[in-house]
Amino acid sequence: MRVYARRDPVAILIVEESGITLFSCKFKNRDQIDDLLIGAYLSAINSFGNEVFKGSGAIDQIVFHEFTILMRKVYSFTFCYVFKGKSYLALERLESFILQIRNTHLVWNNLMESIKTKRKLKTTPVIQSIVSSIFHPLSFTTLQD
Repeated sequence: MRVYARRDPVAILIVEESGITLFSCKFKNRDQIDDLLIGAYLSAINSFGNEVFKGSGAIDQIVFHEFTILMRKVYSFTFCYVFKGKSYLALERLESFILQIRNTHLVWNNLMESIKTKRKLKTTPVIQSIVSSIFHPLSFTTLQD
């Protein structure tokens, strides 16, 4: 069994309410991560929770083996940060990512437009800069059209 002494970032995603993954950034060439499947799973689990527990909230964390998925719902998006190991700063990093996306009007407007078109958000140097400044990945790949 591998022990993760510190956080090992896996991916950051922005998922639309219906489960469509609008943006995904995988860290360290994690090709085994299926962005679309994660988006659909998160949508299904939130729908299940709302139906079974008759609430309107959203699940904010899922732990599976050594993986943790932190989620924050903003407008009709769910921002997700997937990582391995323990991280006391993971929530802070996710909140910082959300704040920077919201405060970068060009990116936020493109994200709002992607809801209407159901198309993935195009990765730009601005988004890459936001991701790099917050998560400090050694390398990452992004989901493209």
